[in-house]
Amino acid sequence: MTDEQSRGNWLSGYALHDYLASLLGKPHANTPQYNPKQAGYWPNGEWQLYKYYHQNMTGMRVGTLPSPDLILDTYATIGDDGIVRVMAGVRVVSGSRYVQVNGLASLGLPKAANLKVHQYSFDSNVTDQHYGYVAGPTDLGYAQYAYSGNSVVFPIVNTARNTTAYVFEFAVDYRTTF
Repeated sequence: MTDEQSRGNWLSGYALHDYLASLLGKPHANTPQYNPKQAGYWPNGEWQLYKYYHQNMTGMRVGTLPSPDLILDTYATIGDDGIVRVMAGVRVVSGSRYVQVNGLASLGLPKAANLKVHQYSFDSNVTDQHYGYVAGPTDLGYAQYAYSGNSVVFPIVNTARNTTAYVFEFAVDYRTTF
């Protein structure tokens, strides 16, 4: 991960403040044509991820651990609405990673079943992944995951994009349906 793409704001000059700590993009961002006085800001994927975090990662925080190779990190909550939300981010490494959720019985789920999971990604599909416009999360739809042993695993296939994060949502409250 390069300095300007980490959560620390290591930019310099006008860019230090112009991109709102790298949460916004604008015309000619990060190019020789950059003009600090030019207007026309837009949200990037990180902005949308923080917006999702603010609006949806409510309720009780649950413990998470990074992957053993420290490539994948997660943050999870159990919302008052009966939805478990797991946010995951990967660094610039291609290949597959896995999010494992343990203790499903403690959430009121059976120790073995099929789990319907709503999945989202936060990514720019333009050349400038970091400063590219992102309207919101990409809805990846629903997936059914068979699980047993009180744990479920969600795969993430990272294509070496360093601005992609993922969210997995599933209901633990019988009153909640997708």
